[in-house]
Amino acid sequence: MNAPGSPPSIAVVGSGVIGLSAALRLCEAGCKVTVLARERPPQTTSNVAAAYWSPGCTEGPQHKWSLETLRVLEKLAAQHPAFLSPRRFWKLFKRPVADPSLGEGMSRIQRLPQGQLPEGIGDAWGCDTYVIHADRYLAWLTAQLETQGVRFETRELRALSEVPPGFAAIVNASGLGARELVPDAGMYAIRGQVVRVELPGALPLCILNHHEDDVATYVVPRQDDCILGGTYLYREEQRAADEATTAAILERCQRLAPQLQGARILEVKVGLRPGRDAVRLGCERMRDGRPVVHAYGHGPVGFTLSWGCASQVKRLVLETQGMAGTLQA
Repeated sequence: MNAPGSPPSIAVVGSGVIGLSAALRLCEAGCKVTVLARERPPQTTSNVAAAYWSPGCTEGPQHKWSLETLRVLEKLAAQHPAFLSPRRFWKLFKRPVADPSLGEGMSRIQRLPQGQLPEGIGDAWGCDTYVIHADRYLAWLTAQLETQGVRFETRELRALSEVPPGFAAIVNASGLGARELVPDAGMYAIRGQVVRVELPGALPLCILNHHEDDVATYVVPRQDDCILGGTYLYREEQRAADEATTAAILERCQRLAPQLQGARILEVKVGLRPGRDAVRLGCERMRDGRPVVHAYGHGPVGFTLSWGCASQVKRLVLETQGMAGTLQA
């Protein structure tokens, strides 16, 4: 355990976007952090994500977390255009819909004029957002942590009790791994497959997002490539890419954005999103008395909720140490 007056030593389990964001917030608060994970970027599930800030989190604590994340991304985008880009998000519908209600904090919501709608689309509304180049962003987060003196240890834990002694608290940001580590039977995989293609020069710099008959189609332009998706296959855990799925994604995306016809495929990737009926963000104690702050179950919106959840993790960890008012915010 920690000597009196020394900074608390915290273990963060997991090195996806939630774990890395929480680790950085804890460092900024003066904690000594070690990240324990089976895999590090670029091998994490977070690296597979299309990774943009989604306007879909409009209720409960998720709305607060998402707005805090948006504020952080706004600041980072001005400093790091290589991995953060402002974009216009367009939600597409087959038929006309009522005016959207996205909650407090959303900016420049508007409708797409009928003459600009893609073929087969009856309505669309848009708002400002940010696209995150996941590989570059997670590499940057890792570098920030290393600069702060964070240690990274490659460990394949079977239970949280296997976290070595000596840590004053544990942050469980293990994503789908929480199913075994906690264990949490409420966790399930949401299989996602995406196709990365060259960015056509004529493609508008906006996100096109269309859901129909439980099929998600999205076109996410980045600085020098484009992510096409996708799938939300609940409780499916096949990690190998499926050729028929790739063909279907290309066909749907090319229908939304004909400029993608002939775009060269660079990569096909599969990730298992950490599904749960509700995000788990709270504290409990293990049998040995050590506090654990759980932060997992973010499904497809980990990037959207990341900084808001990281701030909540920091607050809970400091409360377990009786130091909420003594360390740098």
